[in-house]
Amino acid sequence: MEAYVGADAILESWRAAGGRFDGSGWTALGSMVNLLNPQRIVVGGWVGLRLMESRADAVLAATRARSLDRFAGQFDLLPATFGGDTVALGSALLPIEQLIAQGRGTELGAAHR
Repeated sequence: MEAYVGADAILESWRAAGGRFDGSGWTALGSMVNLLNPQRIVVGGWVGLRLMESRADAVLAATRARSLDRFAGQFDLLPATFGGDTVALGSALLPIEQLIAQGRGTELGAAHR
C-alpha cells in the first residue's frame, strides 16, 4: 500500500502531473492538534526519525505555533522508539492481535473441537 498511497507516491504523482507543493507539514500537525487535542504525538518512519534527530525542537515549535493557544501546550512530541519500519511492524502485529482477541475466553483445545 505504501508504494501506491504513501507520502512519497502521492508527492511523486503530484509532481508528475505538474503540481507544486506549497505548504507546510507543520500546518498539518497543528491542525491535528486543534482537531484531536492529543496528549502525545509520536513521529515515526525513516524520514520522521531522521527529522527528529536533528530538528525536534523546530518541529515542536512550528507545531505549537500553528496550534490553538489552549491546545498548543498540552501535548508532547516524541520520536518513535521502534525504528523506521513502522509499516512492517504494524502489519506484523495485526494478525497477532486478532489471534489474541479470538482466543480470549476459550481454551486452545476447545477452539479446535
